[in-house]
Amino acid sequence: MVKLHDFINYHWYSKKLTWLSVLLWPISLIFSAIAKIRKRAQLKVLDGQPQVSVPIIVIGNISVGGVGKTPLVETIVRHLREEGYRPGIVSRGYGGKSDIYPLDVEEHIDINACGDEPYMLQQSLNCPVVVSPVRVDAVQYMAEKHPTVDVILSDDGLQHYKMFRDIEIAVIDASRGLGNKLTLPAGPLREPESRLDEVDYVIMNGGPTDFDHGYEMQIRVGDLVRLLSGKRIEANALKERKVHAVAGIGNPERFFISLREFGYSVIEHAFPDHHRYVKEDFQFAEKLPIIMTHKDTVKCIQFMTDDMYYLAIDADVDIAFWEKLSADLKTLK
Repeated sequence: MVKLHDFINYHWYSKKLTWLSVLLWPISLIFSAIAKIRKRAQLKVLDGQPQVSVPIIVIGNISVGGVGKTPLVETIVRHLREEGYRPGIVSRGYGGKSDIYPLDVEEHIDINACGDEPYMLQQSLNCPVVVSPVRVDAVQYMAEKHPTVDVILSDDGLQHYKMFRDIEIAVIDASRGLGNKLTLPAGPLREPESRLDEVDYVIMNGGPTDFDHGYEMQIRVGDLVRLLSGKRIEANALKERKVHAVAGIGNPERFFISLREFGYSVIEHAFPDHHRYVKEDFQFAEKLPIIMTHKDTVKCIQFMTDDMYYLAIDADVDIAFWEKLSADLKTLK
């Protein structure tokens, strides 16, 4: 699975068009045409949808794979609280399967029902989180069941046009950019690059941006958190030591690079995004500290050990972004 992932990434993110991208380009044209038809159809449905009385902020991306949306969602929620808002989050709940939707994510919910990211967000932020494959339903449920929520964040959903939105934020991974800038399957894009001209903000994760409405975000390493006890230790406590690095996220290489840049000697263990871990996944030949992403740890509760940690991270965004977001939200009150 990982080898296939590397093969696809090579063709999608090569500086020059590869033979596979050229071969798949006609299919990409069909994909783009279907996406446009689907968008128009969903926007027609949107006209008849009841709207909630609170602002909706969509945080998404136009490319497949991880770009750093989740740290940004967490940072925005914390910032909004400091501003006096009471935010809630809606999500598709990817990887989860429930007989009932919309689903309120609560402390004792089965992670297999709601998905790993919504569960992690609820645990980290202690704010209302509602999941549903139909985000419109999640928004309506949030408004009805959590009336104190005065701003709703949609974790992903940029292409879910049935859902009304007041503000759109698109995130790009600076290390990979938009690849060859072709739509699926010839390239990594869900929508053409021109879609970025329509959003309110472009956040570049890990580097500067040339977009007029673009802002830079940098991921900052925080503490190491021991899974069993929740005890925090300074990240440099294991610096220059050999560690197992485990990641089942959209772009595991970004996590491994961050650990190396911080000074760890990393043995990589990459898994597919949203991988369901089992105890056997951690039976490594060398007994060393295991460092994971926070999103991965919520799937290891049943078999966590004393040598498992997750790396807490924070997202630092340009102050100009916060100033504009605050101003935009005030106009929506």
